[in-house]
Amino acid sequence: MKKFFTSRSFWIPFVLVLILGIFQNARSGAHYVSIMTSSFVAALIAGVVIGGVIYMTFELSGMRRGRK
Repeated sequence: MKKFFTSRSFWIPFVLVLILGIFQNARSGAHYVSIMTSSFVAALIAGVVIGGVIYMTFELSGMRRGRK
């Protein structure tokens, strides 16, 4: 599990969704606590779901273990 949360498969979708969520919610004029909370929850879900699919795809195909 630690290997997944430290991989780029988790962090790239997490950061992208966090930045886009903050930008989108800030334009709507919401309160900053609401902006950060909703953006963080969306980014966490995206990191786990999208990152998990990407990570497991490469893990199951053997690319991370050096196989072709």
